[in-house]
Amino acid sequence: MLPPFEYEPSGRKPPSEVRIRDLHVEPWPDGRRVRVHLELTPFEQKPSVDLTITTSGGDPVAATSIVENMVFKLVITMHLRGTEDPAGSYQVHAAVYYPDQEPVDQATAAFSVPGAASPEG
Repeated sequence: MLPPFEYEPSGRKPPSEVRIRDLHVEPWPDGRRVRVHLELTPFEQKPSVDLTITTSGGDPVAATSIVENMVFKLVITMHLRGTEDPAGSYQVHAAVYYPDQEPVDQATAAFSVPGAASPEG
């Protein structure tokens, strides 16, 4: 039985047909955090998701894994680490997979972080 917060009860896909519908990022005003939006096709079995954020030079600055994700739409806050000034260009990489299988879908989205907003006193 599915949890009551699931939606799109029809059209669920088997693991090999699960796809990323949308991947985009919204930077927070502080410049150190970003909101990652990920939408998947409806699925029959809970997929796992790896998210990695890299600089324009390919250096990783954030990563997370979601094991047996239960929802089709995710919004996750990730912290940009390893740099004093986070302003710049980045990419978020998403991979959807099931145990003992290659990823069933992958996507990359570019985004920029403007200079941090001044703290208000």
